[in-house]
Formats: sequence, C-alpha cells, structure tokens
Amino acid sequence: QQALSHKDSEQDANNELYWKYFPKEALPTTDCEKFRAIFKEQDRWRLEDLEPYFDEGELGSKLLRYAMRIEDASADSAWYVSKS
Repeated sequence: QQALSHKDSEQDANNELYWKYFPKEALPTTDCEKFRAIFKEQDRWRLEDLEPYFDEGELGSKLLRYAMRIEDASADSAWYVSKS
C-alpha cells in the first residue's frame, strides 16, 4: 500500500496545498524513531492517514505511547500529534 503525506502546513507559490510521496519503507524500524520521522514530516495526522505506516492491529497501542489525540469538534473527527 502506497502512502502519501499531506503537508497541510506548507503551500506552494500559488497558495495551494500539495501532496508528497512518503513511503513506509523509508521509515526507521524502531517505534520511537518511526514516530519521530512521521511527526517530523507532518505535525498532525488523522488515524486513517497513519494506518498505512503500520501493520494491521499494531497502531492502537503505539498511538497511546507516542501520540496524543486532539478532538476537532468542527469536523467531528480527531488529529494525532506527537507527545514529545
């Protein structure tokens, strides 16, 4: 499964948001370093955007350790940000 990163904090010269290829294979293998690289790429993520970077069933417990959930009441959803 291919993964794309939405760089919502950066815009091009035309003030448009853009997408960047961000492959799972390019990430470190240790959990701590993987989350550090993910949050360096983008400071907030939706759950469905994080899922391609982890094997099925392993993300939930790791989010508890390395990320905080921020509720977005206006969109009726949540973002995940780094704990560090």
